[in-house]
Amino acid sequence: MRERIALFLMTLPLASIGFFLPLVSGITYAPGVSSRQFVKFGISESYTSADPSMKAKPQFLADIDNTAFYRADVENVSGTSIRYRMTRAFTNGTADEVLNLIEDVNTGGGNATSGGFHYLFIAAGLQAGFPVANNANAPIIDQTAAANYAEASRDVNVYIATGPINANSSLTINQYWDIASGVLTQLAFSATQKSGSSGQYTTTWSDLLIISETNIWSPSTFGFAQILFYGLLGAICLTAAIAAVIVATRKRKSDREPKILGSSQGGGPPNLSQMPVCRNCNGYNLPGTLTCRHCGAKLS
Repeated sequence: MRERIALFLMTLPLASIGFFLPLVSGITYAPGVSSRQFVKFGISESYTSADPSMKAKPQFLADIDNTAFYRADVENVSGTSIRYRMTRAFTNGTADEVLNLIEDVNTGGGNATSGGFHYLFIAAGLQAGFPVANNANAPIIDQTAAANYAEASRDVNVYIATGPINANSSLTINQYWDIASGVLTQLAFSATQKSGSSGQYTTTWSDLLIISETNIWSPSTFGFAQILFYGLLGAICLTAAIAAVIVATRKRKSDREPKILGSSQGGGPPNLSQMPVCRNCNGYNLPGTLTCRHCGAKLS
């Protein structure tokens, strides 16, 4: 977790530049999560350097390669304070690293910064122009956007900051929170460093933490929450089944009913003028009959 501490310590000055504002009034800072809810994050990194002396990847980035995921489980919500357990799982057989953290979504206080996850939770329902916490130095939300996270389309708040780390290095941070719940959905760092006697070498690195799974919201299909989608699909299938039964029932009923043929179909009362008359018994026979049905005589 030390690498994440270092990253956030570097970004704290960026978060406070230009944001020395009075406390916000008229905005309610309340949690949007509850106990037993969780968020799970995947993490990845990239690193390139033209400097021959910096070809080796820094250890904090190598450590990211050995991280399977981070998971935050909300254990308790009291007032504006969220207590959660942060678990870091590894891919190399190392035992899970677990921290017990606290964040206050109103003041922004707590011990979460020591775990490297400053502002994992912010208040629910914030919008662009609002500070992420009710204190003078909190970052200001830049904009809102729609994006897909954990298999669902979500409206998110976006905070972007960029600035120098020192004379030769700069850092950019992009942070996204789900508006409805206030939970972090994405955190991205990218840095550029110049080195060499005349700054001729460029080194860049980045890392990305992005939500992969949660029980705060349901996955969606074609823009619908899955539970609604499958409910709608079930209703459509049920309607189709009922319609099929009605059609089949009507068909069976129609098949059982006697057919009364009209004259256009060759039915109806026969025309006597068209019926052959037997010369032997003068009896009428159906058209096309070769032998009299009355006496058996051959019809001419």
